[in-house]
Amino acid sequence: MLARLAEQATQYGALIEAGCVEGLAHEGAGFVATLNGRAVTARTVIMATGMKDVLPPVEAAYDAVAQSRIRLCAICDGYEVNGDNVAVYGEAECAIRHALFLRNFTDRLTVLIKASAAECQGIASEALQVGIQLVEDAAVDVIRLVGDQVEVQTLKSGSFHFDIVYPCLGSDSCSGLASALGAEVDEQGALVVDSHQCTNLKGLYAVGDVVGSLKQISVATGQATICATAVHGQLDRRLWEPCDWFG
Repeated sequence: MLARLAEQATQYGALIEAGCVEGLAHEGAGFVATLNGRAVTARTVIMATGMKDVLPPVEAAYDAVAQSRIRLCAICDGYEVNGDNVAVYGEAECAIRHALFLRNFTDRLTVLIKASAAECQGIASEALQVGIQLVEDAAVDVIRLVGDQVEVQTLKSGSFHFDIVYPCLGSDSCSGLASALGAEVDEQGALVVDSHQCTNLKGLYAVGDVVGSLKQISVATGQATICATAVHGQLDRRLWEPCDWFG
């Protein structure tokens, strides 16, 4: 998909360059980015830097994710959980809510809670009523693939085996470049934007997972459409003139 998007973009004159933007600063009415050892200036910047999921200690994490044994988004792929033996690991309330979401797809659910569920007895009781098992004080020591299963070793509660494990430990928004300029972020560190995807800094826009919204490709695509339309509206007007292209 990325290759097809890049091919389409380059057909319309987009320049795609691999690299890491090391710094972003104001310059006049626009911005200057430090990229691959040089400065790139622009009137407008669109942040699409995403986020990084927080993982527990997982041996061969890439293989575990590639084999769909470790999964990171119940909304994205929960429908593929068809009666599997599934564990959700994380802070009590967040992990239990994810397990309740997955309960539509399997009746074999265990929540491994890092500490105690005492702070969320209401939702914990709801989970127990629908057959979700709760294991408290189950801080994970290591997660590894063992054959076609996932072994979860905890520090105090022993070892468990599951078909699929959903770590539910949150994520880190890659918003540092923008926040360093004074862009507003929410409690999770995601950039706050208006209805046009603009941050509180004029000319600085944001779309996708770096924004506080549902983390889905379709959502990011919609945000990008809104953002691109807004940015286009800010461009200097260039009046189209007839040419000989049409004979």
